Amino acid sequence: MKRYPRFTGYRIPPAIALLTVLASAAPGAAHPPVPAQPPTPPQQSTIAPSPAVGADHPTIYVGGALAVTNRPMGPPDYHYTELLGGVSPDLAGTFGVHATRRVSVGAEVSFGSLSGPVVFDHMAYYHSSATYRETLLSGFVRWHQQAGPIWIEPVGLVGVSFAHISLTEQVTGKPTSYPIPDEFYTNSSLAVGGGVDVLFPVGRSSGITASFRYIHVNRDQSVAYPGYVGIGNHTLQVGGGVRWWRR
Repeated sequence: MKRYPRFTGYRIPPAIALLTVLASAAPGAAHPPVPAQPPTPPQQSTIAPSPAVGADHPTIYVGGALAVTNRPMGPPDYHYTELLGGVSPDLAGTFGVHATRRVSVGAEVSFGSLSGPVVFDHMAYYHSSATYRETLLSGFVRWHQQAGPIWIEPVGLVGVSFAHISLTEQVTGKPTSYPIPDEFYTNSSLAVGGGVDVLFPVGRSSGITASFRYIHVNRDQSVAYPGYVGIGNHTLQVGGGVRWWRR
């Protein structure tokens, strides 16, 4: 049987292989074209933008609210059988500007009043129709913290309470009563407090707020104080309102 030589392949000498590699790396050498890669799309942030914070400048916001306010009566005095103290509706407004993305500063103002009889009945008798009107003006610092779709905002307040007290339809004596002149007093007191707002955004520039405040007002409503009507130093407010902001 005829035997054929076995094919073992062609071996390239090492010197020729080295020259081939160097020639392909030389400047100007032809290379096969590289397919163009499509540009990588920019990565989208997974963090939702704040509805109340601008991207490049502080946000200004304003708001209004209707609050149910409790000004409870202070320590009772045995000279009086009736004094003021209780719940009334208040109107409130706020204005703020962001110092940082999370912190804003601004001012709040609220208006409220209480009316009712004040009766002094100890060795003498005085009956008055009393009205206590209060304007509370406060500066605040507010922290803005996102919690899902809402914003929780603790608030610290320092301000001044301006009170106007009127005592009208006054009479003295019983069983026979005699009219006496009306009396009017004004008073200002330090107020310190805090609370929390919950903001529910309903658009890119507005939202609904729910608010709670506790404010300690140094009303100095002692028996010896002119215009004493019995209101204590504590003020509690619970309310709801709207807020608008500008980016």
